[in-house]
Amino acid sequence: MRVAAAGGNNWLVGYAVGNNGTISKYIELLVPTGVQPGNAFYPERFTLAQNYPNPFNPSTTIGYTLPGQANVKLRVFDILGQEVRTLLNGSQNAGTFEQVWDGRNNAGAPVASGIYYYRLEMTPLNRLGHISDRKMLLLK
Repeated sequence: MRVAAAGGNNWLVGYAVGNNGTISKYIELLVPTGVQPGNAFYPERFTLAQNYPNPFNPSTTIGYTLPGQANVKLRVFDILGQEVRTLLNGSQNAGTFEQVWDGRNNAGAPVASGIYYYRLEMTPLNRLGHISDRKMLLLK
């Protein structure tokens, strides 16, 4: 297997090619190029990771990175687009973060099995924001 890659900023993007010439795997890695005092890693790009585990029961972890200080809102929605839970709504500094969703709604009641979406809205100070969604599956 060979790996071909093209770099851009702090992202290494490429693909793995099998012996028969077909692409067997797409690769996208965040490669740190600088370290701030105290060994804290500050990413240069907004990312929203796929939750893990997925499918999940009873809880799952959602990871994301912020390139700078921003107002952040992380919410969970049902398949109809109705908000189920707000996991985070506030200001955060740059860095890599994780939030755990315990499969409960805003009232603290367990939700039913099914497909849910999580949305991360990031609005940096004095700049345009970014919104990203991903899908997850709760199985009971």
